[in-house]
Amino acid sequence: MQKYYPDFELESLYRIHLEPTSKCNLLCPMCPRSINGASVRKTLELTEISFQDFKSWFSPYIKQLKSWVLCGGTGEPNVAKDMLKIIEYIRTEHDDSFIHMNTNGGVRTPDYYKELGKYFPKNVDRGQLIFSIDGLEDTNHLYRRNNSWKKIMENSQAFIDGGGKAEWEFLIFKHNEHQIDEARQLSKEMGFVKFIAKKALGFQHVNDGVPISHPVYNKDGNIEYLLEAPTDENNRNLGSRTEIGNVDIHQSIPLASRYKWDKIFMDSILDFDPKTAHAEFDYERRVNNSTINCKVLGKPENPEDKHEIYVTAQGLVMPCCWIGTVYYVPSNWFELVQIQQVVKKFGEDNISLYKNTLEEVYNSGYFNIFKDGWNKDNIRCGKLGYCATTCGENNQIDDIWTHEENERAK
Repeated sequence: MQKYYPDFELESLYRIHLEPTSKCNLLCPMCPRSINGASVRKTLELTEISFQDFKSWFSPYIKQLKSWVLCGGTGEPNVAKDMLKIIEYIRTEHDDSFIHMNTNGGVRTPDYYKELGKYFPKNVDRGQLIFSIDGLEDTNHLYRRNNSWKKIMENSQAFIDGGGKAEWEFLIFKHNEHQIDEARQLSKEMGFVKFIAKKALGFQHVNDGVPISHPVYNKDGNIEYLLEAPTDENNRNLGSRTEIGNVDIHQSIPLASRYKWDKIFMDSILDFDPKTAHAEFDYERRVNNSTINCKVLGKPENPEDKHEIYVTAQGLVMPCCWIGTVYYVPSNWFELVQIQQVVKKFGEDNISLYKNTLEEVYNSGYFNIFKDGWNKDNIRCGKLGYCATTCGENNQIDDIWTHEENERAK
């Protein structure tokens, strides 16, 4: 097997990306937890990591770890009841740790956020809290469904007034791209240290080159509006663009049937056959020709780089946040079912921190199953399509990162 440098070895682990909870106050339409903004998926276990869990799993490595990412793939970190205790513990045991945290700003109280600000001091480079605010008062709720603008403003201002280093991250859609400059100015007036207008994932599927829109449904399953790609191509994520033909947008979705099909999809993952499963021609051609360079292993040319892992709210160890998030998404899309099957065949019990130590997971051979899939010739014989989509050439993640780097340089 090819040797990667750095590799998935416990002594080179320097960052843990942790999902504190799968619970959330919002129903963002393109989030894996949501059925197009109408309802939370019934197949998602709603849970959270306790302070005792955190100490039990990570205390042997707390001084080794240089960085933490507290960002929900399916949940809002500040919903977790022990979130402050966990952050306080990290700071107490290893004060120099860098903590990157995300929030939609719509839970808890200003007093909570003022207290939280103490752990992200503005004048010290030890991390920041990212507020995900996608527009202004008249547009933010179109993606961040169920959030309160008043609450976001009160909580973010309390965090900043409490001495916290805050950044404003703004996902760009057609409905809010005209507000980027106004939101940037507001962020300066409030005391945010950075404003990042960020390309949104989810518009890589196109029909005759036109990004396919996402329908948003209400709690009864009736369509309310469409989420559309930005009109300015400089604001679009063009990585991993795949022609899939026309897609019917239904005026209503029977939620009871969706719950049923979600369960069927999840229950049939082990029956998936990559040799015969359907894949779009354009997608298969692209990923088969793509060389995979895993992002969480750092840069191969830099021997000082080290690696990170992702831990889900359910306590499962994943090689990265991208796999960890889509693992819970019911789908018949080739690359998602393929990567889900790879994990399920290895066995959830073998990667659960409720049943194993982190060292035992590392020594189990788990990470080798992914590395094996990077060097296969094509997806029909085991090449991991999702890894090619996130870490291959012209992928959807690089386009976002490049855009974000340019934003941070402003």
